[in-house]
Amino acid sequence: MPIALKDHEWRENTTHLYVTLKLPNLAAKDTHVHASDNFLKFSCPPYLFILDLPRTIVPEKSIVSIAKNELSFELLKETSELWNTLQLDPPLSRQELITRREESESRGRDRLLKIHESAVKEKRERERDMVRKQIDVERVQRERIEDMKAAVRAAAEVEFLYTSDFASSVDDQSDLVPDDLLPPSRHSQPEIATAHNVPSTDDEMISYRNEASSDVRHAPVRSLHKTEDEEDGLTPEELAFIQAKVVRAMKPEGRPPPPIRESREIEVGFTSRLPIPTSVARESEDEKWRARIDHFRAAAAQAPPPDPDNVPTQDADTLLSLFNKFYSLENYQAALNALNSAYSLAPSPHLLLHRAAAHLKLQDHNAAVADCTALLIDPDVCNSEMRATAFSRRSMGLLALGEKESALRDLAEASRCSKHPEAKRALEAAREVLHNEMAG
Repeated sequence: MPIALKDHEWRENTTHLYVTLKLPNLAAKDTHVHASDNFLKFSCPPYLFILDLPRTIVPEKSIVSIAKNELSFELLKETSELWNTLQLDPPLSRQELITRREESESRGRDRLLKIHESAVKEKRERERDMVRKQIDVERVQRERIEDMKAAVRAAAEVEFLYTSDFASSVDDQSDLVPDDLLPPSRHSQPEIATAHNVPSTDDEMISYRNEASSDVRHAPVRSLHKTEDEEDGLTPEELAFIQAKVVRAMKPEGRPPPPIRESREIEVGFTSRLPIPTSVARESEDEKWRARIDHFRAAAAQAPPPDPDNVPTQDADTLLSLFNKFYSLENYQAALNALNSAYSLAPSPHLLLHRAAAHLKLQDHNAAVADCTALLIDPDVCNSEMRATAFSRRSMGLLALGEKESALRDLAEASRCSKHPEAKRALEAAREVLHNEMAG
């Protein structure tokens, strides 16, 4: 049964309530704390503390601190005010307290549900914001790539127009330039000749041609004689040049790939494994368990026997286990003392049977007969095996007291009540021996 704690210290201010409990050997792993808006419960076996608060608190923002011998609560008040007391005014009956706590639990569940729904909603909003930001980033990247493509395309068109203006100027002055100074076809290497009969404007034209060639570098140059298909579009060479520049502009700049490692040889070996029988595989586990059982048996054998003069009286089950321990050690007087204490705490027919056995071992036959008779006259004892045992032990006491006829009748009753064949045969054999002894 838990021990209810009543003593506690408390103090308050307008925002918080502080409650402190003093407990010996407080362990955090065994501590359970539950709080609602007007109810506080703490359990740490065998201690129990329950506090019904006069006003409401905020459980989600309250704090509990566990020290070695102290438990402290820091409770946040729902409204900023001084309570001046922890007692309910007016006091409530037990049923009213139960109803008040159930209503508090219901409010707590609703509050936790709202907090959960709010957290889920905030999480979804954050996920949507992240998706929107990612879409914006991708849009900016696409726009940047499109701008780069447009810039490269514009640069290529400028270079193309630059070379086209040069070709047009040559065509306009072809009547002034001799045939040997006209530019060759597209696929031939251009040559520049010097003519003494060319006007000075021709020298400027040749200089302009040299400068244009050095600026354009590797850019493709249109032929001076266009075909009808090339009047309105770009040639395949010009398209390939523009595409190469766009690819170079879009290629990400980064570290060069690492060099390829030198090829080597790796030797791999495998250990042959054969199927192992189940019995062999379990041998190691069986050995571990046997060693563990031997260890516990040795520790139990070396443990000192319980003190017969110091028998605890707070638990009937503990006293019954002490009776079995003393009885196995053949300390029948100590076993009887433990059993008397257990019977005084929790009277039971089983304890009468055990006590009768202890009386028989101590040669107190009258007490053994009295205990068995008290069990047999109890109308609540309907267990046939228990009655058979009581008749059997009473017959042993009566036989020791010289009352053979009564002992013979008890053996007959024990044989009649017993349901086990082996016990029945043993009782019949004992009754036959006693009958023959009385007849002889």
